[in-house]
Amino acid sequence: MDLQVQTPLKRLMTGLTLSNFAANLALFTPIVVLLTLKLTFLDPDHVATNLSYVTGIGAFFALIFNPIAGFISDRTTFKLGRRRTWILFGLVFGGLSLVGIGLSNQVWQIVLFWCCAQGFYNFTLSANMALVAEQVDDSKKGSISGMMGMTQNLTILLGMLLMTAMSKQSNLSKFSVLAIFGVVAAVVALMLIREGKYMVKKKSSSSVKTKFSIWSVFPDPRKHRPFMWAWISRFLVMMGIASTNYNSVLLTQRFGIKAEDLSGKMLILTFVSTICIVVSSIVCGKLSDKLKIQKPFVLGSGLLMAVALIVIAFSYHFNVLIFANALYGIGAGVYWAVDIALVTRVLPSKDTAAKDLGIINIANALPQSIVPAIAPILLSIGGYSFMFTFLGIVGIFGGLTILPVPELGQDNKAKISEVSDLGLSVD
Repeated sequence: MDLQVQTPLKRLMTGLTLSNFAANLALFTPIVVLLTLKLTFLDPDHVATNLSYVTGIGAFFALIFNPIAGFISDRTTFKLGRRRTWILFGLVFGGLSLVGIGLSNQVWQIVLFWCCAQGFYNFTLSANMALVAEQVDDSKKGSISGMMGMTQNLTILLGMLLMTAMSKQSNLSKFSVLAIFGVVAAVVALMLIREGKYMVKKKSSSSVKTKFSIWSVFPDPRKHRPFMWAWISRFLVMMGIASTNYNSVLLTQRFGIKAEDLSGKMLILTFVSTICIVVSSIVCGKLSDKLKIQKPFVLGSGLLMAVALIVIAFSYHFNVLIFANALYGIGAGVYWAVDIALVTRVLPSKDTAAKDLGIINIANALPQSIVPAIAPILLSIGGYSFMFTFLGIVGIFGGLTILPVPELGQDNKAKISEVSDLGLSVD
């Protein structure tokens, strides 16, 4: 059992937001700019190839390691707590991995340390999400999820601004700043978050041993239908979101933006979408809690992002692109705020919360690999208009597939219905 000590909501919200912010800042700043700078310093003639090599292997490692990190966290019995332990571990050793990248003088070393960083920071992110599932009441999850959901895009913007301010500093100094901030954030987060020691339930001698099954790792979709639908919805919506990675290519090829002007244009789009994400995440997270509904927000945000992608598909003026990115930012903010709250509500068991959330995060990571793989095919069929429209329609289906998930407050009814479907009586 878990000797759970409840953290006051405001303290928990502050601690988790800070921890999430530090982990995302450390992961996304290198992806956006730092890895490119480091690889340019080492081998300026093969930057694009080496960057694909580093980020591709790192993304695959994150995909595999996410549920593993959660699995280990679920079974941790240290006095510090099964979540706080890994928040500290992930941010400290993830930071050391970033310093390792800064010290590297070979591409294979960067690959090695980047994979380590992905693994360690995934410990922190999975522990953060598990604490939401374990310590926050369903009626309050929208507020805290809204704060956590905005951190990813906010860190991209702030990371770009930070690296611009440190433009004259060495690459090692830039990686070290991210590492030091993570360590400080870990210490502060642990001071704010309370957690009891987890005690493993002892099996009685008469208990029947069960054979290993794939369903002991991945929740059986027949028994956990809401979890299955939440995973499918997240996967489809993320397919649409992944298409925004092509904004920079769209600017150069359709709008004719020159290389020297690209960073400025991208900063404008990132700034607009980030502000919209931050505002809509906070507002709609709290509004969801107040109205005690979640599904309309997830459905509406999926549709709004799809409309934004379709507008991008047929935009030929930069101001229209700004409008579309603002629309996308509003939808993404609403989605991340409420979908996180919904997902943590339909987990199969709190005892395996981190592992199951790691499986949910596979739905985040897979589209980041699938979309680049199918993009050439979509572009060959009908150019950027077809690609963005197609992925926008996929996002619409992502919003619609949330409909079978029980609404907030109806979880018990859904469980009784599932038991009845299996032919069992309910007293």
